[in-house]
Amino acid sequence: MKILKFIILLPIKLAKKLYNWALSDKDQPNSFQKRFPNVIFSKIENIEIGERVFLGNGSQIVAIGKIIIGDDTMIAPNVMILTGTHSTKNHPMWKETIIRPVTIGKHVWIGANSIILPGVKIADFAVIGAGAVISRHVPERAIVVGNPAKIIKYRIINNEDLSAVYHQWAETNEGFLPDSFVTTDNLK
Repeated sequence: MKILKFIILLPIKLAKKLYNWALSDKDQPNSFQKRFPNVIFSKIENIEIGERVFLGNGSQIVAIGKIIIGDDTMIAPNVMILTGTHSTKNHPMWKETIIRPVTIGKHVWIGANSIILPGVKIADFAVIGAGAVISRHVPERAIVVGNPAKIIKYRIINNEDLSAVYHQWAETNEGFLPDSFVTTDNLK
């Protein structure tokens, strides 16, 4: 009886493992296209997307360099994330490509039609307003809007809220962005 049960259940277990493997972002980068069918990806092998991430329709992720998107991040429709640019020192400009990685933290909200430029780091819990052009690092909990983006205020998140959404907060929030990278010259 045990052998019969084993023979019957083996194909089902094998099918489940194959299905999970085919949809696993960690094991197979091409599954991004299955997970986000209306998003345009370039160089998928350079992209890391966390758990429970939402990417809006029409967004473009151009990963000439590395792009990391943290857990629980929401990206609205038509957002562009770019990692490559050209040097303005040369003519023609296409002679030199400059590649800079982009890092987007956890629990970040990026509004529709925003553009994230090469080399930017967006820290945890930040909010990017619709249509913003992000050319500099965004500190933790900052709300930024405009072109070029400016910090207008900071989100207030108390410890109870943090423990509910981010269990390792105390161990992992330290030093996401070094102080030298945080730009606060636009604060009112």
